Amino acid sequence: MAGSLTSEARIELAKTCLRLIGRIAERGARSQSPANIGYVLQELSQVLLERTGAQNRVFEPVDADQLHDLTRLYGELDFVDVCSSDLMWRESTVEFQILPIKKEHLS
Repeated sequence: MAGSLTSEARIELAKTCLRLIGRIAERGARSQSPANIGYVLQELSQVLLERTGAQNRVFEPVDADQLHDLTRLYGELDFVDVCSSDLMWRESTVEFQILPIKKEHLS
């Protein structure tokens, strides 16, 4: 299917995937259940890991309070958050110019 998509369609599909990841992550962040939090975090990690070519399941979902290396994971996600925020900021930055004031606006 991806081979038959145009470049623009692939870009839109990638954006849709990112929005979906955000929705899933937000749902997990709102949960009060350690099992649900752990499931969402690990499933997202697994899906993203599989995109790199790994086909074997690396882990089974566990409760959030049983997850290892959360500090490291947080550091990596924070790095990605800062970098992607910086990229978005640069993309949306508008250059300001000083425009001449017309004589009718001076009085």
